[in-house]
Amino acid sequence: MRPHEVEFSAYNADTEPSRIDRLHRVLDVCGEEIKNITASVHDHKGTLYVDLMLMPTSQQICDFVNAWRTQGEYLVNFYINKMPFLCDAPGENPFTR
Repeated sequence: MRPHEVEFSAYNADTEPSRIDRLHRVLDVCGEEIKNITASVHDHKGTLYVDLMLMPTSQQICDFVNAWRTQGEYLVNFYINKMPFLCDAPGENPFTR
């Protein structure tokens, strides 16, 4: 069986590849359990957008927020199967484009 692959994207990823690198670091901090329920992550000007395949626990939400803070950022928008779930910042849903 092939392992689950998380999709990574970022605003200006072509000119700022460090945005993708930090998304990888965030998922590494979160751990395998969270990676296994994460479909996609997107960095848009410092706001982290997370699309999950399953309902997260409160601890998993906190883990994502705390991991994003290690990158000096604080806003996280959560989606479940591309539908808004818990959003800190207004913005267009990057998972429905």
